[in-house]
Amino acid sequence: MGLEHLRNVFGSYSKALEIALVKRGIKPVVRQGFYDNEIGKVKDYCRANGLAYETAPYKVVIADPNKRFSNKGFKARVDDPRRGMYFIYISRDENKAATARVLEMKDDKRRLGLLLGYPECCVEFFIENFRERSKLDNNYTVPALKNSQGNRFPFFNNIFKRHKDAVLISHFPHSFDCEASKNIAKRNLRLLDDLDPAIATKFIFELKGKIRIGNREIEFYWGTKTCFGSEENITDS
Repeated sequence: MGLEHLRNVFGSYSKALEIALVKRGIKPVVRQGFYDNEIGKVKDYCRANGLAYETAPYKVVIADPNKRFSNKGFKARVDDPRRGMYFIYISRDENKAATARVLEMKDDKRRLGLLLGYPECCVEFFIENFRERSKLDNNYTVPALKNSQGNRFPFFNNIFKRHKDAVLISHFPHSFDCEASKNIAKRNLRLLDDLDPAIATKFIFELKGKIRIGNREIEFYWGTKTCFGSEENITDS
């Protein structure tokens, strides 16, 4: 089953890519949010394809439902009448899926982040900024930009196009030139190119270019020959 089928089941190309990473044993666990009407086909897919899954015992209600894309939500009881997402933890290993669920319930951000395959530097960054950012918009791009020197960064770490379903990492990088995040993104892009070259090309097109954040203009640039390899040769677009 190809990338398009995964997108139809899980709702987006970025989620589909994560599931493909789990299926190939590249990523240990993924945590994804689904609404009531989406959960059935997700669980059916997992059962049919030998993937273990665990569901959080609560739902997450989006704090500002009028926004097209929001990072902020709050936990609510499953019988709360408001519409909310349920976190599902998916893995090839049922123990890892169960552990991820327990770690989330215990609010153990460090161990959960590492189990989800995030770089240690980015996990620590998230923990350091959680108290402040969770009270605001739960968006960590502001402190990440403060940690980022200069105005040009590899497109692999661009997380500003998530609302367009174009992103290669599922965490906030501690800076936009984070080497560990870039290596994860390059690995993910290689798999995406293997699954669907046209979608991989679309991702690259979306992720490169200039973005203005407040008074700061930054550029995500890319290499012409080594987007899918391990060799380092980033050049201007």
